[in-house]
Amino acid sequence: MRRLHRDIAQQHSSSPVSRRQGPSVHHLSTLSTAGQKASGHIERWPREHPEVASCGSNACFGEATVGQITVGSLSFERIWWDGWAMKFVMADLPPRQRYKLLVSTVTPRPIAWVTTRGTNGVVNAAPYSFFNAMGDDPPLLVLGLLKDASGTNKDTATNIIETGEFVVNLVSENDAEAMNQSCVDAPRDVSEIDYAGIATTPAERVVPPLIATAPVSFECIRRELLEIGPRQVIAVGEIVVTHIRNEFITDPDKLHIDTAAMLLIGRMHGAGTYLRNSNTFTMKRPTFDPAWRGDPMGEKR
Repeated sequence: MRRLHRDIAQQHSSSPVSRRQGPSVHHLSTLSTAGQKASGHIERWPREHPEVASCGSNACFGEATVGQITVGSLSFERIWWDGWAMKFVMADLPPRQRYKLLVSTVTPRPIAWVTTRGTNGVVNAAPYSFFNAMGDDPPLLVLGLLKDASGTNKDTATNIIETGEFVVNLVSENDAEAMNQSCVDAPRDVSEIDYAGIATTPAERVVPPLIATAPVSFECIRRELLEIGPRQVIAVGEIVVTHIRNEFITDPDKLHIDTAAMLLIGRMHGAGTYLRNSNTFTMKRPTFDPAWRGDPMGEKR
């Protein structure tokens, strides 16, 4: 399979057809992918071609395709095309294109509006959608914190590394504009809290404040930091206190929460596309049917 993913630039001169014998070359001009026209060239090799036969994988699907394809503003090399899906070898793509593939497909993503306080006393607020809950014993949240273009940690990661504390605030539709304002690349001595006019209230166990208008806030202490690769830090935080505004608690004893009333928003694809959490449906979790295996009485085999 590695042989099929050689650099296409080494296989072609300025003309995509020249100096290559064997595979047929197809020029793309009408293929549509996600509403964007694709152009470029691809090479289609039959299964009996030595390069395909040596791949030793069922992923060959009878014929293999490699080439250089442009979709919108993106240019891809070493792509599989099996007739129903494009396959991207992630290691062959630059980080920015990997990022685009991830944020365009892993959706919707919840938003962590993270407040931290630096050792210089400046309170930082920034939204992150590489975020989710990861367990309940202990209760954990995880943040994927990308570095800036120079490879330097941004304020949120720096503050979590240096102080070990942060607050994750969830974002309602009412806070969307203020959250968006806090996305700016402000100088390190400028607080996004002040810049975006965000109201805060003190936390109980950590130094960074809560965002007062957030429907839910989680006070967290750092449990683990993972630096996997040069462009990101993964912060795992343990929740020490959870704050839920009173109007969203329908039964305090049973911990029934009116989640829909929070009007939470999430991140979708593209540079500025968000999702309202107001169009939901319900499916009951089924139990296993023993008759599926031919055990009408449910007896174990």
